This record gives sequence, structure tokens and C-alpha cells, in this order.
Amino acid sequence: MLTTTFASSSLLVTVERGVPASMWVPPRPAPGSAAPVVLHKIDTPTIASLNGGAAGHGLDIALGCDIRIAASTAKLSAAYTARTFTASGAKELGLVSQVHEPDDLPAAAVALASEVAANAPLAVRASKRLMRMAMSENLEDHIQRQYLAL
Repeated sequence: MLTTTFASSSLLVTVERGVPASMWVPPRPAPGSAAPVVLHKIDTPTIASLNGGAAGHGLDIALGCDIRIAASTAKLSAAYTARTFTASGAKELGLVSQVHEPDDLPAAAVALASEVAANAPLAVRASKRLMRMAMSENLEDHIQRQYLAL
């Protein structure tokens, strides 16, 4: 039996050939398994490459990544206000760190991932872990934790 797995927002769905689309009911995600939560919990840095529109849960996933880059033609739509930001506007707000021409975006994403991967893996993971812990610690505890990590 041939199967295909694809991701859509926070859902991973395995589709079996010959099964009608109406039967492709994704499993209900377990608590804490939604994509933005998983992205937050893993120690490996994540990169979102935005080439098009990002709104709703798609924007949640992108914002859950550690680094975001965008094509110059990308648009990000904010919740509640429905305000749409261009890629350059999103960069001015700090929502994305780089803007590239659409044809250059895949290579830019690979180059950025390679730059991160070229660093000491344990140090990179420790840095992400420390940043995540900083969100729930007071300053003194966090500085002590950083001191102990050295």
C-alpha cells in the first residue's frame, strides 16, 4: 500500500492511495503537540522561509520559528486587525530578519541553515534552551543558570 505524508498547519496526515479524500480525517493532536508548541520545545533552531501569504495558523507556525526570512513578495496578516504587512514592513517590525527576491529565497534559507549548522551543535542547543528558560525565570535565576552552563 502506498502512503504519502504531508503537513498542513499543525497536522501531519498520512494518506493512503485509493482512500477517498472524505476519509482523510487527521488524528486530533495530543496536548502540547501543536506545531507552535513543538517548535518552542525543541532545542534545534528552526527557520521559517516565507514565500507567499502567511495568516492565521500558518503565521503562528512561522512566528514559532526562531528565525524567519521572507520573499520580497510575501505578505503577513495580523490577527484581530486583519492588517497585512509586506515583507519589508515585517522586517522593520522585527517579524522577519531578512528579505530576498523570491527566486533567491530557497538558497538564502539553505545558506542560513548552513551557517547555524556550522556552529558547535551542543552550544547552539544550549543557547536555544537558555533563551526558552529565560521566559519563565527571574533575572537572578537566569544569570545563575547561564553561569553554570559556562
